[in-house]
Amino acid sequence: MNKTAFLVAILMLLLSTPAQSKAPAAGGFSAAASPPRYELAVRPGQVLRDILTIYNFGRAPEQYRVRSTEWSMTADNRMMFGDALGQNSCRTWLRLERHKVTVMPKRPRKFRWEVHVPADAQARECTFAIMIEGIGEGAVTEVAGGIKLPVQGRIAVIVYLAVGDVAPQMSIDGYQLIRHNNRLMPALKVSNHGRAHGRLDGVLAGRDAQGREYDVSVSTLPVMAGQTRMLVLNPTLPGQTDSRPVDVAYPLAIKGTVFWEKGKFGVDTVIGR
Repeated sequence: MNKTAFLVAILMLLLSTPAQSKAPAAGGFSAAASPPRYELAVRPGQVLRDILTIYNFGRAPEQYRVRSTEWSMTADNRMMFGDALGQNSCRTWLRLERHKVTVMPKRPRKFRWEVHVPADAQARECTFAIMIEGIGEGAVTEVAGGIKLPVQGRIAVIVYLAVGDVAPQMSIDGYQLIRHNNRLMPALKVSNHGRAHGRLDGVLAGRDAQGREYDVSVSTLPVMAGQTRMLVLNPTLPGQTDSRPVDVAYPLAIKGTVFWEKGKFGVDTVIGR
């Protein structure tokens, strides 16, 4: 593959990955959606109805395409989307109000959607995304050798749907240092033995090898049913107003409580020794 073709392929890959809640205003696309995700429960045989609010922060009316898609999260926390029905997909139960919608500037549009769950549906958690895409030519970007490609904005609203009696069952299986965004970071190895996604939450007290103290926040990324993944811990200085990483002199002692949907874990360990 020559250099031009390689750059085009990379750009097309980047453009195929939508934002989760609000897309940048590229080529006039200035939409946002609320909420950015749904975490819902339903019983077999029920019809679940909900409303998504679509915003247009531009200066002119905009038309958007609305459709559904599958999604998954890679080990390095990248969202991946695809149109092919996934295993145990429930997208066939989804009913959208319409597939194209016009939103006026600064006048939020309420968009209705429903999930019709079959009476014989098995208990499980399924997921899908409601995709909102700009319609039109959009901005044009030159990538290499005079080649120009249109840039289309899109938003993916993530939906978790728990069917029947399903719940997460979380465990912390270990602590270690991992390479994350070109930095050495402390992390938890977390497993979910349940049948629905779970999340950890909490801020731990940390102290490094030089006696410096930290507030150590736990990643709230989802751990899907049956999944084991590394969740990064982010040490920040007390009073720090942003979440940018700081340099830590390992080993790092951490202590406190980590919470999840059905309980909590006591933490008292040293990472990186």
